[in-house]
Amino acid sequence: MKRVFLSLAFATLILSSAIAADPQPSYAVKQAFEKEFIGIKEVKWQEMSKRNGIYVASFLFNDETLQAIFTEDGEFLGTTRAISKDQLPILVLKELSNHYSNSTIVNIYEHSAPAGLNFYITISDEKGEQLLKAAGNGQITAHKRSKK
Repeated sequence: MKRVFLSLAFATLILSSAIAADPQPSYAVKQAFEKEFIGIKEVKWQEMSKRNGIYVASFLFNDETLQAIFTEDGEFLGTTRAISKDQLPILVLKELSNHYSNSTIVNIYEHSAPAGLNFYITISDEKGEQLLKAAGNGQITAHKRSKK
């Protein structure tokens, strides 16, 4: 159940443009962030919504922009980063080629979590945009479609 919630929360994070900027996360969230990412000083916090209590910290790590995701209780849910098509695993590229060859890739986010690594790929075709979730083994599942 937790994985389903996390997948839906992450999909919402990618597709949502209504994220509240600069909230003040709880002490537990800040402590969890400092434990996971020692020495990071410049952090921009966002809250996905007050209803679900998910906080997102955006920051630079090794010259790369990352987002770390935490529950309001300070549980670390993982990190995300934008990647290019060339950074996808070969098995994912093969499945995209086999099943979505008529689509254009809009963006790709890598989600690294304690439970594993997934890729969220937004594609576009004549029907609209669709969010796909891909595992490193090439398994792709469709999450959400928005019509043109």
